[in-house]
Amino acid sequence: MNITGLRKITLFNPDTGDVAQFNTVKAEGQLNLNQINADPDSTGGIPYAGDDSELSATLYDLGAPEDQVLLWRSDGARISAVGLGHQVNFLWLERDHAFYQRPYQFATGQRKRGSLSIKRTGGQHKIDHMMNLLHNDNLLDTPSSNVKRFPFPIEGAVLTLSRDFSAGDANITIKAISYDGVTVLQTVTGDGASPRTSAKIMLPASTYYVECDLGQAGGNPALRSDDSTEYIDE
Repeated sequence: MNITGLRKITLFNPDTGDVAQFNTVKAEGQLNLNQINADPDSTGGIPYAGDDSELSATLYDLGAPEDQVLLWRSDGARISAVGLGHQVNFLWLERDHAFYQRPYQFATGQRKRGSLSIKRTGGQHKIDHMMNLLHNDNLLDTPSSNVKRFPFPIEGAVLTLSRDFSAGDANITIKAISYDGVTVLQTVTGDGASPRTSAKIMLPASTYYVECDLGQAGGNPALRSDDSTEYIDE
C-alpha cells in the first residue's frame, strides 16, 4: 500500500541504540506489509510460505543519517525502522539489512536524494502500519500491568495518548525513555475530563522508547500522531 503523509523515518540498531533519523522524506512511501508469500507447486496448489513485507522510501537528509546507514551496510548490521506520518505511522520491529543507494545527479540544480528499501520474507512479521500506535499488541512490550512500551526514536514527534475517563479513574502517563532506560520526559494527566482524557508529549533528543501507562484496564486507549483523541482500532 502507499503511505501518504510520511514525515519522518528513523532507522535504528537495537544492539547499540544508534539511530539515523531522516526528517525530510517524500510524503508518498510504499509499505507492503504481511502479504501472503504464496509459492505455487507442481500440482497447482498454493501453500502458505510465510509473510512477505517490503518498505521503500525516498529520503532527502544527507550527511550524518546517511553516513550511519552506509556504515551499517558495510558492517552487515541488521536494523529496525519506525515512521511518523500525519495520520498513519509504521513499526518495522524485525531486524533486517537496509538497502540504501544515492542516485547520481549530473544535471545542475537537482536535489540529492537517497533510496531506502527493506525487505523480509518468510515467517510471521513484527511489522505493521497504524493510526493508533497501541493497536497491535504483538508489537508492544508490557513491562507491567497496563503499561505498554515500544521503540519509537523519532525526535520532535508529537504524540497524544487518550482513553475513556470517568470520576475516580487512575491517571494516564506517557514517557519518553532513553536507550539505557532513563526517563527523559513524561506527561501525566488525570483531570477528570469526560468522556476521554489525554496526555500529549513531544519526543526530545535521546528518546528511544515510548511508554504508556494506562492506569487501569480497558478504556479504549489510543496513541496518535494527528492530535486526535478519538479511539480507532486500526
